[in-house]
This record gives sequence, C-alpha cells and structure tokens, in this order.
Amino acid sequence: EYLLKGAAMLERFYFQHRSRSLPLAVELGFDVTLGGHRLIGFIDRIEEATADDAEAEPRAVVVDYKSGGRKPSPRELAG
Repeated sequence: EYLLKGAAMLERFYFQHRSRSLPLAVELGFDVTLGGHRLIGFIDRIEEATADDAEAEPRAVVVDYKSGGRKPSPRELAG
C-alpha cells in the first residue's frame, strides 16, 4: 500500500514540477547586500521563462524546492 502511495506521489511531483526547458543554473550560491543587510544562500534552480511575445526581453524564473525544514526563530536569526 505504501509503495503504491509513494509511487503516485512521485509521479504527481514530477508532472507538477517538470520543466519545458533545461535549467540555466542549479544550486547557485549568492551573497548580496540589500539595504545594509547581507543575504547569503542558494537558489535551487533558475529556468528560462516562456514568453508569449517572441520579441519580449528574456526572463528567468527562480524555483525553490522546499525541503520540509523549519524556519529559524527570531533568536536564531539575531545570532
């Protein structure tokens, strides 16, 4: 029973998250400063966005896969 449920979950995930294009980047690290605050992290995936207008500027979509991890508490964020 659990094997069939797991297979169905994987199949749904695949069809919901499959991309029409190859990724432009995966696991891309970043380190930027915005408004005096330093942000460090990783972007799971960047894909080219599909445009309805062939003459539109190229765009990208950032995809964030959730791991099920918890959010840090305010105390943890304060360091």
